Amino acid sequence: MAEQLLPAYNGRLDLRQAYTYTRDQINEFLLNVVSRPAYYAVPGNNTPDLISVYLEISQLRQSNGAHFLDPNLQPRQHVLRAMHPDWPPQGIPPRISKFVLMKSEHGEVAYWSLPDLLGFFLSQMGPAPLGATKRNFYLPLTAVFGQWCNKLCETRSPRVFQCTWRAVPDERQDFFLGATMGGHRAAPESTGRWIDVLNRARYNIIRSPMLELAGWSQARSLTTKPFGRCAETYPVRMILRFYSNPELVKGLALNCDYLPLPGYDDRQIWQSLWQPCANCKVLISVEGGNVANFAPMLD
Repeated sequence: MAEQLLPAYNGRLDLRQAYTYTRDQINEFLLNVVSRPAYYAVPGNNTPDLISVYLEISQLRQSNGAHFLDPNLQPRQHVLRAMHPDWPPQGIPPRISKFVLMKSEHGEVAYWSLPDLLGFFLSQMGPAPLGATKRNFYLPLTAVFGQWCNKLCETRSPRVFQCTWRAVPDERQDFFLGATMGGHRAAPESTGRWIDVLNRARYNIIRSPMLELAGWSQARSLTTKPFGRCAETYPVRMILRFYSNPELVKGLALNCDYLPLPGYDDRQIWQSLWQPCANCKVLISVEGGNVANFAPMLD
């Protein structure tokens, strides 16, 4: 029997239906939210940020995003950026980045890519409904988020999608959605050191004295990828950091191999749950979290 999923956002979004939304339906939903925030019970203080983020997503989405299509910002990508004033450089390979990263601050944290902006938007619309669990809400919501990222992005959709939430009993729980670094094109021969700029910016999201006192840095990590590229980056920063009850924080990560499924299938999507990587385990631990709460098979 299929899991009974809880609707999101004041009961207005059926997650099984949202999983199948087309690109046009996703864009229409986002527009409806900023046009009628009270209908979705968006907290009043969050509305200005959601409007700003909606406008940025509109600039970055494929098909008609003005920033995405700008012929002066090739190659196309879903990242806020400007041309470096010294491009093209002397010498091969280039020693500078073709682009300067244009950051936008929301909730005192910097954003610049469409997947992360979409994660912020969906996370700031309001808390989870009462009774939300991993199976009936957080997993399907994360699956919807991944589908929407994939449909709005032409370029390098993220490979892992993540949700972290505060599992406070008998309360509507805060949550945050994130994704692995995506939406960019960064071939060195055409963009120079652009990938270094992006990696450094992502690391700065989770950079902390505690992480560095533990002996880790952007240059020193436990995997082939530097700290900050993982899907946990924004959720851990927004939900776990500074929280007084970190033992209540839980999370899940979803590998992108579920994306070809035409509809939300509880059993198959559950099989796409992803173990936190070694870097993520360190990050969760230094922020005071319990890594066991992020285990894929934890219900």
